[in-house]
Amino acid sequence: VCMVVDRYVESNFAHQGSKFSDLAEQDKMFEFLENLEYGLLQLPKPDVTLFLHMPTESAKILKQNREEKPDLHEVDENYLKHCENTYLRLAQKRGYKTISCTSGETIKTIEQIHAEVVEVVAKEIEKLKEQQKILNYIKTI
Repeated sequence: VCMVVDRYVESNFAHQGSKFSDLAEQDKMFEFLENLEYGLLQLPKPDVTLFLHMPTESAKILKQNREEKPDLHEVDENYLKHCENTYLRLAQKRGYKTISCTSGETIKTIEQIHAEVVEVVAKEIEKLKEQQKILNYIKTI
């Protein structure tokens, strides 16, 4: 099993897509980026994408305890909320496996989030193994 962890392409979808309030225009941006990233640049498409959803308000609380200063995007709460909404839309549209980093108003611990990630990844690996078994069987026919 080979696992590649990279947020570049999907993050690009969210950050660029969040600049459009019109959903049809946003979809055009997604299509453009899909063609650019996976078509022209031939970046590998993920079998599974995990989305760790941290609501903007909860992220703001976590940022208060950091020593480093926020970057330009992190100080713009409106932009962050647009990104969150775009990620949520992408998660539904593109079939991301969404893991909530909160339980109600409470931010989950790193250990709780880790356990959920491990559970989801284990299930996805089993699905991929089953798919491979089916493909191997078909090749023998």
